[in-house]
Amino acid sequence: MSNSDHVNAVLAQFPPDCTARHVESLESAGGFSGACFWKLSSLRGPLCLRRWPVPHPTESRLAFIHNMLQHADIRGFQKVPVPIRPQHETEATFIHHAGHLWEISPWLPGKANYAECPSQERLRSSMQTLARFHLAVADFPETVGKMGAAPAILERLQMFAAWENQDRDRLASAIDRQDSIVATGLSQIGKQIIEAFDCHRVSVFRALSQSSEQFVSIQPCIRDIWHQHILFQQDAISGIVDFGAARPDTVSADVSRLLGSLAGDKSVEWSIGLEAYIKVRSLTKNERHLIGPLDRSAVLLSGLNWLRWLYLDNRSFEDMQVVESRLKAISQRIEKMDW
Repeated sequence: MSNSDHVNAVLAQFPPDCTARHVESLESAGGFSGACFWKLSSLRGPLCLRRWPVPHPTESRLAFIHNMLQHADIRGFQKVPVPIRPQHETEATFIHHAGHLWEISPWLPGKANYAECPSQERLRSSMQTLARFHLAVADFPETVGKMGAAPAILERLQMFAAWENQDRDRLASAIDRQDSIVATGLSQIGKQIIEAFDCHRVSVFRALSQSSEQFVSIQPCIRDIWHQHILFQQDAISGIVDFGAARPDTVSADVSRLLGSLAGDKSVEWSIGLEAYIKVRSLTKNERHLIGPLDRSAVLLSGLNWLRWLYLDNRSFEDMQVVESRLKAISQRIEKMDW
């Protein structure tokens, strides 16, 4: 079957007003997850058809994501793509077809153009919108009242241990051999990122270990919230997209991820962003404490993970210039960060 045949077969399982009058293939839509997207023109309005990659996410994880989005919408946070239920399903909000999970949701208006048009107004609006989302899903039934060590902290500790025990040396050898990839400048950037890991891993690991002893509220979090997932119409936020990494965690993981993306190494903007968030949702002492270790560990690990995909997993990407730009930005952040 062709892609258009698969799309038609999927659409046939949704309500008639989702039938597409026009289909525009967006392929990966600039992402790296392996998901494919189509923009649909229908009687219901513009829609987004998404084919999730194999094997991510699992059915249970996708059900959690969809339930979380529905809960946020019910609680009045209506800037998320709430999935449309297939016409013959009583519970599931996605379908199985050709070995993939598929979903349809409304197409959210706006552009992810913070990087092109940054401003303190947009920064404040982004952080306050994140805080409102956190408030909307705070009473999500699967996590309400849950406390514990932050899953993001525990995950980072495991990742650091894996890099220290074997992956660091394997990666360094692969970069030296240059037999996995040919890309101008990448090997030098890779060596700089590994050197930064060697230099800062002890202090960052110690901070993560100490943070693992601090209990925080656990609730639904986006976990991969950054400027490319915030949609704007003029300076007003019109939506948040891409919840593929969402799961129960500490809100500090979202705060550090989004602020690291919006503010980078600018301490003044970090202060502005945190102040804006706290005006909507307060942060406990422990939640505030976790933000620094989460940000610093994310900077180190994100660079290593990109290098793993390139040199150890031999993943190919449509636009290597984007990948190189991403690694350069990480390297620059490492150089400017106050460790």
